[in-house]
Amino acid sequence: MLKKFLNTSEFKSLKIIEKILRNSNYKVYPSLPLYAVFDNKDNEFNREEKRYIHESTFDFTIFNEKSLPQLAIEFDGPVHDIYKKKKMSDIKKNRICMKQGLYLLRIRDFHLKEYEKITILEYILLRFIRWNIEQKKLVQDMYDFFESLSEKEFEEYTRDGVLDPSIDPTVIFDLRYPFPGIEGIKKRILNIYGIQDRDIFSGGIEMRFKEDGSVTHIARKSLNASIAMTDNGVTKKINIKFSTPVNLLWCIPIEKDWNYSENQYDYFKKSDKWPTTFNDIPGVFVPNLAETLADYFTLKKIENWLEKNAKKLKKVANTKCITKLRGNQVKDYL
Repeated sequence: MLKKFLNTSEFKSLKIIEKILRNSNYKVYPSLPLYAVFDNKDNEFNREEKRYIHESTFDFTIFNEKSLPQLAIEFDGPVHDIYKKKKMSDIKKNRICMKQGLYLLRIRDFHLKEYEKITILEYILLRFIRWNIEQKKLVQDMYDFFESLSEKEFEEYTRDGVLDPSIDPTVIFDLRYPFPGIEGIKKRILNIYGIQDRDIFSGGIEMRFKEDGSVTHIARKSLNASIAMTDNGVTKKINIKFSTPVNLLWCIPIEKDWNYSENQYDYFKKSDKWPTTFNDIPGVFVPNLAETLADYFTLKKIENWLEKNAKKLKKVANTKCITKLRGNQVKDYL
């Protein structure tokens, strides 16, 4: 009986990766053995790791134009959460990649879902490619700007060892490449309902860290305008408020004797080893990714609410359904 080379999710992942890399200098290879990526004779590996390198594969490995590995991608299905043997295998792979400085991105079905005609995996890889193209110029622009400053001005822009966001290359890059769906929703809300960007009020972002190394961002947004609605012949004005949590894996374990119930710092104090490494790749900082996705999903909730209640919205001047903010009545849709 013939066997599939890739399962359904892995095949879908491969198609997405190939699509994004098609016009770039990068190439992807599926199911590549680790010994094709790492020198198995490296003295940094212990006997157990050398055996693992000989026996294991990466789901996907991306190489640059010089045939050097740049990024490994692992698709983690449900078995990665269930079977201890699989978890131990993942930890070995995480540790080996960390030792060798190879970026490792772990993805799940969530990354393959399409929002506004783009998947999360596509967005991540697009940012990875663009960052590698633009990083040098962004950093050089920052240094050029520093050279134009007086000593006092330089201190202002680097107060307490923190770069001012206006010149921070990573912040500039984030603003340059927001999740595409955000602008799409804002345009539709404006064109259909007359609601402008300034009418959508951000209630802030809450960030929560978990012991398993994940980070959750919760976006809170209010439609900062009164909506005139007619229900059973009665017209009333209400304000609407939404929140959305997005949880992404930020840190991945690299020590097999660490468990999620133990505080990472407590583990470090007793073992002098940090139990996790980051799941970030160039161009993508996981907390920022979680934040922008939480922003998108919250805006999507606002749009869905408007669509659901479109027939009840009372039309006002210029076919817009918005009047100025009045009163303090707020209804939550969580």
